[in-house]
Amino acid sequence: MGGFSTWQMGISPILQSKAAETWPEIPCTITKSFVESHSDSDGTTYSVEIRFSYEWEGREYFGEDYTFSDTSSSGRASKKEIVDRYPEGSTATCFVNPDAPYQAVITRDMGFVPYAVTAFTSIFVFVGIGLIFFGLKRKAAPGPIAVTTDQEEVLDGERELTPASG
Repeated sequence: MGGFSTWQMGISPILQSKAAETWPEIPCTITKSFVESHSDSDGTTYSVEIRFSYEWEGREYFGEDYTFSDTSSSGRASKKEIVDRYPEGSTATCFVNPDAPYQAVITRDMGFVPYAVTAFTSIFVFVGIGLIFFGLKRKAAPGPIAVTTDQEEVLDGERELTPASG
């Protein structure tokens, strides 16, 4: 799970952001812009939701990724500030993947969240790898078995262990 979380919420968005540095900038039109709230037993978090349309090589496309980091967090005010910069009907600059024009984002900047997630979840990856490594190492070379003298009988030079209870 640590590896999945590290990839999904950290490494993948970072790699996508780096790849998008070469994507061309094009104008796009904001069709929807709002702050979405997500509530569960842990509380409420918020995310930036911006839908936009753009044209690439004569075809119209629709996008819904403000950035590659698709996370929600507390702090509605910071999300509202972003949404206010992109009101419905306004135009903005988008970045389009020329090899897959259905993939576009409004900003390539992700902030610190994917880096923080990668650092935090990597701890679980290394702990899991360590447990597997040392577990296999221990299984390959088990330690000595301790036998107390009150539980053994010697028969013809061999030891037979008897259970302490039935």
